[in-house]
Amino acid sequence: MEVPPPSYQAISIDYSAPPYSDSPRSTDIILPDDPHTFFDPSRFTNFNWKYKSSHMSIDFGPRIWGLGHPAYGLGGTIQFSVRTNGVDPKAEDVSAVLEGTLFSSITRKSILFMSAAIPSTSSAPQRGNQKDVRGFTIKIPSTVGGGLTSSCPPSFTMYDLSGMVYEITYRVKIRLTGLQGLRVWGDETKVVHILYLPKSRPSIPPLTSIRRPLQARDGSIFCPEFDSSDSTRTFALSPRFPRPRSTGAETEFHSSIFVTLPRSLCFTSGLQIPYLFSFVFPSHPHLSTLYAKSFIQVTIVKQLLLWSPKHRRTKVVSPSPFRVEWRLATSRPRLHSEYREGVYMLRGSVGTGTAGSQCSWKLDNYAGVQYVLKLSITPALPFVDNLPSFSHEEVVELTTDNWGSLHRELTSMGGLPTPALGLAKAQSPTT
Repeated sequence: MEVPPPSYQAISIDYSAPPYSDSPRSTDIILPDDPHTFFDPSRFTNFNWKYKSSHMSIDFGPRIWGLGHPAYGLGGTIQFSVRTNGVDPKAEDVSAVLEGTLFSSITRKSILFMSAAIPSTSSAPQRGNQKDVRGFTIKIPSTVGGGLTSSCPPSFTMYDLSGMVYEITYRVKIRLTGLQGLRVWGDETKVVHILYLPKSRPSIPPLTSIRRPLQARDGSIFCPEFDSSDSTRTFALSPRFPRPRSTGAETEFHSSIFVTLPRSLCFTSGLQIPYLFSFVFPSHPHLSTLYAKSFIQVTIVKQLLLWSPKHRRTKVVSPSPFRVEWRLATSRPRLHSEYREGVYMLRGSVGTGTAGSQCSWKLDNYAGVQYVLKLSITPALPFVDNLPSFSHEEVVELTTDNWGSLHRELTSMGGLPTPALGLAKAQSPTT
């Protein structure tokens, strides 16, 4: 039985241009001709950060960065307006304060480390279309103040496996006070949490690789002085023996294993930190081969430091802080080469987390975040009870952005400091 073919119909699709109008709708955003006016808060009335209380309507400007709170970068300026509703403007006072607090579930207390009054840009409520509206503006301070010299730390939230919480939060407290003669008849406060996400950059370009040292004509190696460049430094690792040894037996392990690191230990998060191990046993080549094939591990750990409250005001060197530690990245050497008999070179690099997501900071005698580069060399299991192991730690500084990117960023953004958005992925204040 023959089945007739299916019938087809031509489908008409309208490819006409969408309608355009000189009178945009209330939900439309008009792109300005001048890029410097792109971030004028008055242009984005329907996409602004808005907060309300019983008698206040607060506008923090446009939602630019797609985060859960208003966000500001290094040297950023907080601008907002306050409209009072149902209150006699002649009998009211509106004030605002920027506060920074540190909270640790260990102490179960919030510590106020910064408080700055936000000046009003208008001495009295404006009239006309902006009736009963006051404007406020403040540039985020570069330092904490109050006798402390440290820079303002970024907004920070961290949870450890034991359920402990560590937070640095910033908030704007807006207070409306009603007056009748000399008597206060009403007091209303609204708290708006913000994100402070300052970018940081290395002062010099970080070293991305360590070259293999040159070899002298006679085949000798200049160790530990084989690399005399200004960009790297080489030092010997101290042995740690599993049991006491005679002095003569220990001599051959001193000044035999070296590590080369960049001289500047400031790196951009997301990039690699290079390293080079040198095993120099010219009189015992078998030891060089054995250690080159041992368990070698390079780790970057992130440490949160918390100082005891009773030591915060001391002028002497602070005691050891309480530490909470997380492993950020681990690596092993990738490039192995026998430099000459009895001399092995191992090169590699270790990561520093996701690009833009890490930065070092310290709040004097309160808290801080630092990163530690840990090196360890452990002999193979059959020799672990007879040969020494080696370890070393170096504190390194991590930044959010690359060296030399500040001018390019400010030029492209019309002078607006961009927040370090990578820090906000796991760090945001609670509401």
